[in-house]
Amino acid sequence: MATEPVSTQYLLAQFSSYPNRASSEIKTSINNLLQRSLIEKNSQDMGEVFFTVDPVIKNYLNKRLYQGG
Repeated sequence: MATEPVSTQYLLAQFSSYPNRASSEIKTSINNLLQRSLIEKNSQDMGEVFFTVDPVIKNYLNKRLYQGG
């Protein structure tokens, strides 16, 4: 899990190895996560948008990952 904010371009690049996933589908997924408050959207550096995992969600995921379920 990324600990620093990541850009939309970074996320699209991470999923580029999945040829069946259109960038519009990935953007829709990002919007769904935003609506559910599972990620946060931040604008930085000349208006580029970055995303982070909500701290509460990050804490929960870390506990689940490191405790094995």
